[in-house]
Amino acid sequence: MSFKIIRCFPAWLKNLGLALAFSSRLPIPQAVCPDIQAAFAWLPGAGLILSLLALSPYLLGLSNCLLAIWAYLVLYIWLNRALHWDGLADVADALGSNKKGKLFRQALKDSRIGSMGAIALFLTATGYLFAGQILLEAGYWQALIWTAGLGRALALLIPLFCPLSPDAGLGKIVQDAELTSKMLFWLLLFLLAGSICFSFAASCLAMGAGLLTVLKLAGSAAKHGGFNGDFIGAAMVLSELAAQLVLALYL
Repeated sequence: MSFKIIRCFPAWLKNLGLALAFSSRLPIPQAVCPDIQAAFAWLPGAGLILSLLALSPYLLGLSNCLLAIWAYLVLYIWLNRALHWDGLADVADALGSNKKGKLFRQALKDSRIGSMGAIALFLTATGYLFAGQILLEAGYWQALIWTAGLGRALALLIPLFCPLSPDAGLGKIVQDAELTSKMLFWLLLFLLAGSICFSFAASCLAMGAGLLTVLKLAGSAAKHGGFNGDFIGAAMVLSELAAQLVLALYL
């Protein structure tokens, strides 16, 4: 696609394109928008699109719900390059090491996966399969898409509850009051959409479970000097899962 054509796109579409380019393997030119902070405001929208694409086997007729949710999870992780799952593994290894201070930060930055990271990934994937199969069998396939966007919006609220780590990289981008206000707007949209697709009560419970998960991670990050990109990634995955489990049990 010509960059001359891309420049004609509205700002919100450029930002969504960069959010997708940053958080997925979709072949979208990364020069569509020079403002990465503005693009981060569209990460929930990127989550909706990635989840919809991952759900395509089911939507195209794969009727076996267990096989469909397994295909969904494989595609979902593949499409986003396991970006947030990598953060989850790093956080699990660091927290499981029982190290403090500088040693904790070193463990967090160690890209090699340890036993706690592997166990966390296994249990999380199992949770996705469990909740997803129940939701698909009940006909609530849209819950998977809804929670994919919701988890990203909730995770980007971490700066409200925890300081930024001094050695954070991309984590610095989310420490912005304007970005936080945009996430609150996204959450209002998710509450409205959830009330239409499920019920107001179910939406509130799912959003509450996701928020509690983010608060727990923010508390752990605060004890170790603040959050970074790994904690944000872990919060995205786990808050999404928490919301799915609540919906699976409630609906």
